[in-house]
Amino acid sequence: MLRKIIIAAGTALAAALSVTTVAKAEVDTLKIVQQFGLVFLPIHVAIDHGLIEAHAAENGIEDLNVELFQIGGGSNTLRTLIAGEADFAGMGIPPALTLWSRTDGEFRAALATGGAPMRLLTIDPDIQEVEDYQTHRDHQIAVPSIGTSNQYIIMQMLSQQLYDDHTRFDDLMVSMAHPAAAQAMIAGNQPVQTHFATPPFTLREMEAGAREIINSYEIFGAPHTGVVMMGSETFREENPIVAQAFVDGVSDAIDWINANPAEAGELFVRFTGSSQPADEATGLITNGDVTFSTVPVGIQAYGDFLSEFGDLRPLPSWQDLFTPSNHALDGN
Repeated sequence: MLRKIIIAAGTALAAALSVTTVAKAEVDTLKIVQQFGLVFLPIHVAIDHGLIEAHAAENGIEDLNVELFQIGGGSNTLRTLIAGEADFAGMGIPPALTLWSRTDGEFRAALATGGAPMRLLTIDPDIQEVEDYQTHRDHQIAVPSIGTSNQYIIMQMLSQQLYDDHTRFDDLMVSMAHPAAAQAMIAGNQPVQTHFATPPFTLREMEAGAREIINSYEIFGAPHTGVVMMGSETFREENPIVAQAFVDGVSDAIDWINANPAEAGELFVRFTGSSQPADEATGLITNGDVTFSTVPVGIQAYGDFLSEFGDLRPLPSWQDLFTPSNHALDGN
């Protein structure tokens, strides 16, 4: 009996030393990049509540620093992640699939964080339905980035559905970050007369008189994930504790948001310095306009479209885009 206890203690000590060794080898600063919008609230909560650091500390890494950077557009996010200037980056599904395809799976999604219907909003009185864009082509449609953003690809999906040609809206779309596009729409005297927007920008623009022509859930035929957190397999293999702490911390944040929507709305306004009333942000959460979930939905539909009409390799299954910890989820 004594011998077993000594062996157990020795094993535990060896394991502890092993954890300490791994911890020293892992990064001491985790760098995260996000874009704009309420869909990135789980990252805000995880950082504000210190959830990532707490999970790292539980597994032997004390004093982990977490840095958050904000940039606009999927293309810029891709470049930042590939250049090694960030460890994880939040992005839409098309840029995530582009990154996965062109690096032969070196970059994968650590987790999904949720989604929201993207709304095609216009202030042009001549645009009453989608088909009007073919006869009134004297203004621009703002999307976060050309070629890779959710909005750009969904406009191509819509074009394919209507005209059996996925390019009919391409020459109308311009790259513009959501805050700048919202300002242009509210000002009303800019070339941008339509914005494919996400919350909370949708609410601001509609309050200023913009009208919805169609939304992404209608085009897609179902709700879909809007944001995934991408990282490299190399980072995950070299920093397993920090990488898992990130996943666990953001997952905890999603659970907290869904359990505490009022507090989550207040946190969004405080964390981002938004001028939006907190109850409006809360309303977007409670009315289902924005959903927070780690279950990926709509991934395969994006993958199939981009392999057929883009230059990406086929996506055998939605699981191929994600790290193994996601594979048992009821995704599609």
